[in-house]
Amino acid sequence: QIGKPKVESRIRELNQYLFEGLSELGSRIEILTPEEKEGRISVISFRPKNMDYNACGAELGKAGFRIRLVHEGKVNAVRVSTHIYNTKTELDAILVELKRILA
Repeated sequence: QIGKPKVESRIRELNQYLFEGLSELGSRIEILTPEEKEGRISVISFRPKNMDYNACGAELGKAGFRIRLVHEGKVNAVRVSTHIYNTKTELDAILVELKRILA
């Protein structure tokens, strides 16, 4: 009912918010998703630098977050997808949890 342009705009807004938050983790992760906004819409993949991606994903899962571990092609990364129903509060929560996990 709200239309595809509004849905896409909201998804891109949330993705950018998450991308910026992950970028603040600095040397603790390697963001694999393109930095330019045009190269992404709802998915961000990253690889922890000082922790196995499986362990990071397991910890996020224990905390109640639904993520996907990407092992295909030896990417070995954690993937977070946002959609219109997500909130910035939820994204803040996953960022706080990642900071704790990767400390």
